[in-house]
Amino acid sequence: MKERLKTAIIVILIISGITQVGILWSYQSQGTPTGFFTGLFGLNGAQPISDKLVRERLFEPDRLILSDGSSSYWIVEDGGREHSALWSEAANGLKKIVSGDVKLVKSSDSWANATQRRGVLLDFGYAMDSGLLAWFLGAVNPSGDIPDIRKLMVNRDIIDEYKSVFYIYGSDGAVYSSEPISYDGAMNLNEAINNVSMASRKYSSLGAGKIAKENDEPDVLYALSQYWQYSELSVIPFIQWSNGGHGDELASIIIGAEKDRYNRRVVSGDALQFSYGDNIYRYHDDGYLTYRYLRDTYPSGKDQIGKALLNAYKFVAAINDRVENTAAITLTSVETLSEGVYQFGFDYKVDGMPIKVGIDTKDRKLDHAISIQADSSRVLKCDWLLKRFMEGAQSSYNDRFIDLLESSGTFFPDLRIQDILSCYVIEDSSKELLKPALLIRTKDQRDLVIEMIPGEGD
Repeated sequence: MKERLKTAIIVILIISGITQVGILWSYQSQGTPTGFFTGLFGLNGAQPISDKLVRERLFEPDRLILSDGSSSYWIVEDGGREHSALWSEAANGLKKIVSGDVKLVKSSDSWANATQRRGVLLDFGYAMDSGLLAWFLGAVNPSGDIPDIRKLMVNRDIIDEYKSVFYIYGSDGAVYSSEPISYDGAMNLNEAINNVSMASRKYSSLGAGKIAKENDEPDVLYALSQYWQYSELSVIPFIQWSNGGHGDELASIIIGAEKDRYNRRVVSGDALQFSYGDNIYRYHDDGYLTYRYLRDTYPSGKDQIGKALLNAYKFVAAINDRVENTAAITLTSVETLSEGVYQFGFDYKVDGMPIKVGIDTKDRKLDHAISIQADSSRVLKCDWLLKRFMEGAQSSYNDRFIDLLESSGTFFPDLRIQDILSCYVIEDSSKELLKPALLIRTKDQRDLVIEMIPGEGD
């Protein structure tokens, strides 16, 4: 009897100790005792944000492009069979390179030549840190000789469909090539090009079209046809807060189950502030949300970028799930601020069309819809334009590069072009209607936004 009593006491002490540690950890990392208990006993219905889930949701190219080797290109839409198969093949090849199973050397070939060959061009949209790439791929012992990657060209062998050479465009401007990489299985590239070309728009590149100037990126794509179908987008904040009228609903969305722990007050006239300890949230009436962690932090050092991204995405996913946002959120920039501290940029996509943010006023500067600073322990800072997007009717628009340059009075030789994107652009947080635009990104950061020209009758 005494032994059973001792055992019961020990079990109670262990549970009590785990509970105390869990509660302490929860308070320090923005969690709650409630959240800890539900997680401990498996009562939390939401899908846990794990390394695996973050890799599935965020590790993808910004654009996947097919080249037939004859100056014709097609952007493959997300979610289709071709996109999934070709991206899987590219990711498997990258894993062999990162793991050191396939040798990578500096190439004497130019990036222009590499991208004009038959194959698959993948653009991440930002310089992919080699450490982050290794984390995304789950490489156990990554090679230390991998450059930060801007773009990747998978040049499929003409004779052997199960073999490719990978060309990597590094952030240092150099081109690297791999040994031939063999696949266990591969999609027939001619079949993929045929399928995609029947449903997608044809592009050419500045280099292939002999338009590129010396300082332009040669693989920049421009549309060959003059008109394409686009939708206008209505834009509204998820919660239109006014004088505390939706304070409880807003607190539930931003903070979740721990909302009752936070003090709230109106600041700056149009912002509702929630504060508890070192955590401060502010939500403005136009949907602009900020979070600040006020305590000094001591990052655990370099090579923790995967853990920092995991913390950043947990923060994003928690709020995004509570507002039931239907727009896709993609990772669009990664920057190392200091040893162990990283800044991540996330942006929206609606029906595959990117929404770019460029707001620069006296009280806020936003280069992305969501900008988060994080380390391996927690989120330190966040600026988020929390908006809901609704598609309107489709109309035809002229988005041809040369036509829009002419309509805007822009002098082509003055531009050092890095990229051309069809997208929507938010330059004013109070804007309620977005029309499609052509975004011309330049190497000197003087981005040019030109609204597309509506077709006759639209």
